[in-house]
Amino acid sequence: MPDILGAIPPYIWVVFGAMIIVSITMVVVTQKKAGNYLNEHPDAVTIVLDQKAALGRSITVHTVNGEKAVVFTKGTQTAFYAPPGRVVVNATYAEQHQRLTKTVIEHYGPLDATLTLEPAGHYALGWDAEAQNFTLTRA
Repeated sequence: MPDILGAIPPYIWVVFGAMIIVSITMVVVTQKKAGNYLNEHPDAVTIVLDQKAALGRSITVHTVNGEKAVVFTKGTQTAFYAPPGRVVVNATYAEQHQRLTKTVIEHYGPLDATLTLEPAGHYALGWDAEAQNFTLTRA
């Protein structure tokens, strides 16, 4: 039986190892930022990005009240924190369509969505294709 792993050049292993280290570091730093935000804002609201049909569709949150959003992963979902009360979230929605000869990506935004949030609540931020605007539902 041939030694498949031995046939891979050493520089590939170095690149692969570096990618794993960078990925783990990014997750740890992101989770630490999320933890720090919660320590500073104990009544923060968790908003999960609604990815019902995640294939080819995405919501990217840029800012919350003009400040960079604290985005993190919660299990398999992407979420962000926001303070309670009236909040302005700046986000972009993108949808990818596969055509016969090419891929078309439609971008909506960046758009400002004004949300009213209750302290320590859990919400889902989604997209309404007909109204072409963001929706907020209680999770």
